[in-house]
Amino acid sequence: MRWFDVTLIGQKSHAGTMPMELRRDVLPAADVATAHGPDAKATIGIIGANPDGRNVVPGEVRMTQGLRPPDNVVVDRMEGAFWAQAAETARGARIDVSIEESSVSPSVPFDSVCVSMVRNAASRVGLTHRDIISGAGHDAAYMARICPTAMIFIPCRDGLSHNEAEYAEPDDIVAGANVLMRAIMAADEHFDPA
Repeated sequence: MRWFDVTLIGQKSHAGTMPMELRRDVLPAADVATAHGPDAKATIGIIGANPDGRNVVPGEVRMTQGLRPPDNVVVDRMEGAFWAQAAETARGARIDVSIEESSVSPSVPFDSVCVSMVRNAASRVGLTHRDIISGAGHDAAYMARICPTAMIFIPCRDGLSHNEAEYAEPDDIVAGANVLMRAIMAADEHFDPA
């Protein structure tokens, strides 16, 4: 008899913001995400065996599976792939699988005028910029339901955000603040031209 204690060490990161290709994920769920475009993400966040004894074949494993694609059409396709994969795994291992949907948050498009104001503000201060999809559930997603909304992101070392190891260069923080200030000034003129 031989026992092994196995530790998988990767890099913790945010399920919505870290691109699949940059992850060092110890519980990969990449096969559900990769076929659905570069901005689609899948994450197994919690896993536990019952019983969890060294000398016991677990009779049950509980886990969470998160799907974060860029739009609502893609999430439907990803969910279909997830269900198919679960059914195939169940058949192959001769096990039962129970899946319950625990949360649904639809994609939130930001206001095109506000997004344009952010782009223009970045250009006015001489910064390169690009549109990105935020995978995180920011407060802005809720604000967008009641008022025009956009977001500004600045670069973080190694793409790591929502993590205690997140680091942004001071110059990038200043640049982001300048873009925010100019976008607010443009919004003030646009939405309240008095």
